[in-house]
Amino acid sequence: MTNFIQLLKRLIDHDVEFIVIGGVAATLQGSSLATLDLDVCSPMTDQNIDRIHAAMHGLNAYFGQRPGRLPLYDDPKRLH
Repeated sequence: MTNFIQLLKRLIDHDVEFIVIGGVAATLQGSSLATLDLDVCSPMTDQNIDRIHAAMHGLNAYFGQRPGRLPLYDDPKRLH
């Protein structure tokens, strides 16, 4: 099961600009909706991409929604 607190902490610790959306956001607002993933929306500036990459390095993270999701590449320059 995903540990949302640890994922959010990683983003915050790396100064990533983001907002929480989707099921976790609904749960934080009191919904009984259960979710197994963390969805965030983030500006895709060069600096923020580098921060996202650093925060998610070593995890099985990806960009986008199904079915067109992209893996987190080893080289963040591929996302610029």
